[in-house]
Amino acid sequence: MSEVLAALAYLCDTPRPAVSVTEALGMAPVEAFEHTEIFLLQLAPYASIYLSPDAMMGGEIAGRIAGLWSTLGFEIPSEPDHLSSLLSLLAQLEREAAGSRVSDRHLHALQRAQGVVFWEYLAPWVPKYGCKLHKLAEGTGYQRWGELLIASIDELAHRYRDLGSIPTWQFSNNASDVGDGVQDLRMLVIPAVSGMILTRRDLLRCGRETGLGSRVGERWFMLRTMLETNRQLVLSWVLRYVEAELSGLGRLQERCSSGIFEEAGERVERTYERVEALARTAESTL
Repeated sequence: MSEVLAALAYLCDTPRPAVSVTEALGMAPVEAFEHTEIFLLQLAPYASIYLSPDAMMGGEIAGRIAGLWSTLGFEIPSEPDHLSSLLSLLAQLEREAAGSRVSDRHLHALQRAQGVVFWEYLAPWVPKYGCKLHKLAEGTGYQRWGELLIASIDELAHRYRDLGSIPTWQFSNNASDVGDGVQDLRMLVIPAVSGMILTRRDLLRCGRETGLGSRVGERWFMLRTMLETNRQLVLSWVLRYVEAELSGLGRLQERCSSGIFEEAGERVERTYERVEALARTAESTL
């Protein structure tokens, strides 16, 4: 498993990977522009974006993860909460735990560290991230990367099931607590609240399918401008989008026996209920 994690980390961080690595994972050849589109423009792979209550990079989450690197005795990388960094850290812990000269005490410490890295900083967001990437990367070699990421997380959830669980503090903000104004709908672009990952590509599609068009920019700016133009139309589109998300999560829950997708599904269901109520309110005010 450590070799697969290291390879996934390498590919996440390297626009022009060695062909030997992609071939070893059964991936089709990948291009640098595909890496840029996926990992820079659509799905930035930083834990802080998906775990923080404001969906912003850095901040408290990145600080916690940097502290973890230091506590474990490793040099803090320049981007400690990058998916590549976290996968590499877990791979290193796996390799050390598999060593032939590890004492029982050291092995226990390594296992505890693996549980913290996985359950607190990977399991809460990487399953949904991998699912989204697998769909977004259709037709490219990175679709296989997403498939392998999902399978690896599912396997690790089985392996580490006695070492912890997804902590409740990660998702203390409930979609049911959101108000009725347009500004309150920002929760739709906050994965830690909505359970979804709305990309710029999704929002451009919303603009096309509703006929409203969309100005390219930061995701909340794109969504807000469409909501301000025709709130009911956009909310109807969002409901269809959430239904598709729930359907996709349902299929993954059937494929992945660890139950790792159940928590994300529950958050998306709450988001659907909230958006449905807001859509009814918007319709009644016409």
